[in-house]
Amino acid sequence: MIVRTVPWAKEQKHKDASNQAELIKDPAIIKMILDDMNEVGKTNKIRGFESLAAIVLSVTPFSVENDLLTPTFKLKRPQAKKAFQAQLDALYKDID
Repeated sequence: MIVRTVPWAKEQKHKDASNQAELIKDPAIIKMILDDMNEVGKTNKIRGFESLAAIVLSVTPFSVENDLLTPTFKLKRPQAKKAFQAQLDALYKDID
């Protein structure tokens, strides 16, 4: 979905349209991606409690090297939680 954001940002004349690190901080882009993800969920008939209320975007991909994936490319949940704990806390604070 971030692939789509660069052309969208250029159309909107976003000042940092090619800088992904800046784009992912833009609330309009976060909302666009969140809305897209929820639309895909509705199309695939997910249940209401499975829909997303908020997301965190990162330009750093999950990988074996940064210890967020196993060698078989499965998510290491405890390590991911630790790496993103501050962002998770902020999301839950904003939702409440």
